[in-house]
Amino acid sequence: MIKCWLICSLALLGSVLAQPQNPPPRSHPGTKELCGEAAYSAEQSGETVTIHASGEHSTGGFSVALEQSADPVFPPEFAMYHWKPQGVATQQISPFKTSATFKSKQQVDNIKVIDAKGAHEVKVKTSKK
Repeated sequence: MIKCWLICSLALLGSVLAQPQNPPPRSHPGTKELCGEAAYSAEQSGETVTIHASGEHSTGGFSVALEQSADPVFPPEFAMYHWKPQGVATQQISPFKTSATFKSKQQVDNIKVIDAKGAHEVKVKTSKK
């Protein structure tokens, strides 16, 4: 009995340890489009600049993300996207939050974020490290 328990425990441990430590990013189901329901803020602490977006969708099931533009501009520009749910979704107001970061040795004053309502200049607050 103990021998069986030991073998089963080792087999389970081996399967857990064999799992990838950094799973691949989850793909977003549904249709990608610019989001228009977000409010933005940004802060810089040392060399790390963080942009925050928060808001509400009228239904559940949306995925959201701030994506950095591929354009080689400084400071980088971001777009706020959401992916509409596929199929049936809950019919309730669903809050969301997301953020993105980048490094900068320079002080950043503003960051441009584009969403369904247009371009927004987001003031960056500085915090001392």
